[in-house]
Amino acid sequence: MLHYLIHVYDDPEHAVDGLKAARAYADAAAAVPHAQHMPSHIFTRLGYWEESAATNENAWRTSEEDVKRAGESGEYRDFHSLNYLQYAYLQLGRYGDAKRVTDIIKAQYDALPNKKTGPDTPELQSRHVRGRTIYALPDRVAYGYFDVLTRYIVETGDWQAVPKVPLVAPSRDFVAMKSQLEAIAAARRGDTGAAKAAVDRLLSLENEPGQHPFARQIINLQAREAEAIAAQAAGDREGAIAKMNEAIAIEDSIYALSQPPYPIIPAHELFGDMLLAMKRPADAMKHFTETLKRTPGRAKAIYGIALAAEELGDKQIAIKRYTEFLELWRGADKDRPEITAARRFLSMGKSGSR
Repeated sequence: MLHYLIHVYDDPEHAVDGLKAARAYADAAAAVPHAQHMPSHIFTRLGYWEESAATNENAWRTSEEDVKRAGESGEYRDFHSLNYLQYAYLQLGRYGDAKRVTDIIKAQYDALPNKKTGPDTPELQSRHVRGRTIYALPDRVAYGYFDVLTRYIVETGDWQAVPKVPLVAPSRDFVAMKSQLEAIAAARRGDTGAAKAAVDRLLSLENEPGQHPFARQIINLQAREAEAIAAQAAGDREGAIAKMNEAIAIEDSIYALSQPPYPIIPAHELFGDMLLAMKRPADAMKHFTETLKRTPGRAKAIYGIALAAEELGDKQIAIKRYTEFLELWRGADKDRPEITAARRFLSMGKSGSR
């Protein structure tokens, strides 16, 4: 019953109503890995990253113990909980821990005796982009590895690693994600030709027949984002803004996006980053704020608001958001430049108020 209640509340509007069920579920079935994981569906919706990390750490530990006790292969471990755990670590700025769990699933993928995933279907694509658990083997490992690896690359900005991303399944949704990453990576290194080629692959994919409507919608979103990024790299600011407006219209039309997000960066947050680069901090702030309505507690959206407020000279909001960001990242890796920038501004603010 508690399991289904959590799924009922697993959307932006009702997630807060699911907190009681989420916390009760973990206590009621402490020896069941999936029961330990399920509360994180609600914690993730609300941006309760420490609780999400804790419950998924418990789920993963219990899963490992169960598999070991049963004498089963490591591929039977609960990689769905590991996926959510990595996302929580990234939001907490614990990039070293996120890399550690990414390496765990990479090792399991590399060790798979058979990497051939099940036949591609529109329904399977839809399950994947919705973040639904894929239970079949080796699919549960392959799908999980792809999602965790691509998220780590995007959240850490390790764009040089994009060419090494394995296409673990030939299905449209995997090709679309890799193409989007290739477009971003090419734009970051100033290769407008490669960015345009990646965009063309996405445009071809979105027009293929026989797709699940939701999977097609996600590819449409990815294509508009890639077009915007390629346009920005080519110096076409107005074209980039127009395409991002189309992207956010698609995202806003989806009531309950997958959590962790798919695509990896919420469209409003991506737009905010682009607008900051265009020296339009007021518009950027609006989109970072909108991000937090759909995906509360996202660290980079909070930090983005602080950056935009600083550029606008709004000291009050900048102090509030930098303080919020540092509290969120109080256990983060110490070498992160975002922490240095936030502390620098706050120290200047204190000295300036004397």
